[in-house]
Amino acid sequence: PAATLVLGPPASGRSTFSKSWASRTPSSIHIDAAELLDKELDRKTVLGLQMEEMLVKGQVVPARFMVAAVRRVLFATGAAHVVLESLPASLDQIHPVEAGFNVERAFSFDPDGRGLAKCKERNARAKNPKVTDAEFDVAAQRVAAVAAHYATIGRLLSVPLQENSSQADVVEMVASSTRPSFFAVCGAPCTGKTVQCDLLSKKLGFPAITTQIVVQEAMSKAGKLADDLQACPDKSSPPYNLVLDALQAFISARSAAAFVLDDMIVDSQQLLMFDDIFGPPMQLVRLHVPDELLEPRASARAGDAGEFDSESFEAQVKDKIAKLDTVDKTRWTVVDGCGGTPAEDSDEFVQLHPRRMEAVVQSLMKLLRPKVHAFLLPMVNYEIGRAIGREVCNVGRGSKLIMVDGVARVAERSGKGQSQFSPGSKVHLATWETVLKEAFSSNPLGSYVIVNYFAHEHTGFPTVRDQRDLLESLATVESFVTVGVSKEQITKHSKLPHAETMQAAAAHAVTRQMLRLECQPYEMNPQSSVLMLPPPPKNEEPLEPPTYADKDCNSVASLAALVAKDFVAHRLK
Repeated sequence: PAATLVLGPPASGRSTFSKSWASRTPSSIHIDAAELLDKELDRKTVLGLQMEEMLVKGQVVPARFMVAAVRRVLFATGAAHVVLESLPASLDQIHPVEAGFNVERAFSFDPDGRGLAKCKERNARAKNPKVTDAEFDVAAQRVAAVAAHYATIGRLLSVPLQENSSQADVVEMVASSTRPSFFAVCGAPCTGKTVQCDLLSKKLGFPAITTQIVVQEAMSKAGKLADDLQACPDKSSPPYNLVLDALQAFISARSAAAFVLDDMIVDSQQLLMFDDIFGPPMQLVRLHVPDELLEPRASARAGDAGEFDSESFEAQVKDKIAKLDTVDKTRWTVVDGCGGTPAEDSDEFVQLHPRRMEAVVQSLMKLLRPKVHAFLLPMVNYEIGRAIGREVCNVGRGSKLIMVDGVARVAERSGKGQSQFSPGSKVHLATWETVLKEAFSSNPLGSYVIVNYFAHEHTGFPTVRDQRDLLESLATVESFVTVGVSKEQITKHSKLPHAETMQAAAAHAVTRQMLRLECQPYEMNPQSSVLMLPPPPKNEEPLEPPTYADKDCNSVASLAALVAKDFVAHRLK
């Protein structure tokens, strides 16, 4: 069964939100795992008696018992989804939970300093507090570690809480943050919009929808929206505000992360209304096909169905193009809808030849690539990269970053332990390509943080340039992040012999300098893909890329915290 986790310190409003969210999610129920166990103990069920025996002996009830209890409730109620509270409450409970449920997402209630104090005060005043006052801080720290885990794998939605945050504010904040992405394809009649949307849907696994689909579904259900649509004189073209209401109802009944919209935004007014409710589409594509090819396709599509009215079709094309032209040109991404030179084998385009259609959809797919922030680190200890990756995902959790640990992925795929990959080990470029494609396949439109990938300490193939070219061929590289660490810190944290450590430190410095010369760093040019950390003084370009001060990074954890703070401030601000 699917699960949504609600994390947060005690008395942070988790229960109220969980019940509200479950009511908004189809075939879903809310379960507080802690309360469920109390009920099992009170009713003296078989599971309750087993737990009671453990508690008498002073043992901790395993998380698998809680998972079994929750699954039993789901089976009894027929629910397909659970909004789960109080589980997992610590890192050791994550594995049993993920073994028992498909965790789709996790919400984390993150109160500020005053908000946390208010939660602690509210918990102390409660008739039956979930934890004692002395246990509150420990419980808050443990659940924060769980939230950090889900931030690392890109499934966490952080809900910042202030002292005066209301429950309505929280529900609206979460609702707006969990709206899916939209890829809108538009164009004149007979440009192949529906064919391309269907192909995109099959390749990406996201639903392709039209105005007709969402309106028909809305009309099939009882309610005010259905009545308003039924009252429209032209049911094939209802007012756009009703279309958007129907779209809202349609996506609310589904869990897809994205939708492909087939000709559902056709003019500037519709785009403005869409932006107000759903935010800007991820991509707004306009398929372009020369006018002289539209009429032959329309005629071929009419076939034996009846006589083709050339004048009427020409009027439809002019009217549609006039509407599309009202949209600001900067909003469109124009894509060739012919799949090649129109003059060459134009009959293939008219007949929707698979070769031509595949060429067009590949152009569209290039717009739907994952976004990547790749970290260039001294590869003397893989734990440095992992710590930085985890902390960046945690601090920048609002951007839903997903960490990819390159070496860990290679080790997992090869069946070898990570200990067999010493820092600087060579990995063939074809292996990296396979590993990266597998990593990106989990969320083709996601934002990724890549660590332990650039093995710049060794000589030979692949070089840093080879790895960089590969990454740019598979994803949109938002930034190459070079982290400056002093020789003293590299030596302190290294797991390599001294000679190899010094060689690695020298190679890392050379690579950072090479990138600095090849591309202006972000501080000199905000459009640059190279971000140097720590950032040099504003509008100044030092002779040597700066490094973090030794006194500020006595441990891997403190270095990771500094890097994450600077990265979020300069790239995700």
